[in-house]
Amino acid sequence: MVFRRDRHSDQRRYNAPTVNEKTMVFVNSDGEPPFERKIRVYPLNPENPQQPFININILSPNLDPMAYPILFPYGEPGWQPNWRCESY
Repeated sequence: MVFRRDRHSDQRRYNAPTVNEKTMVFVNSDGEPPFERKIRVYPLNPENPQQPFININILSPNLDPMAYPILFPYGEPGWQPNWRCESY
């Protein structure tokens, strides 16, 4: 999955991120995803090639765009634990 740092540099109308390869496997005896999950991202980082992976907390707003690219096609942050409903 490609995340662009500067989304405003390319002004084409349908410039959505592309998916190269993404895999998530959840294994549990009851078929439900376990609450305690370890999410790792293995970036291609030319600025710091010594960093092999980044751990992401399951409550991170950056996880939703990776898990649900159709709902967050531009990589905007997803759900956050401190959000409150302001109107209906």
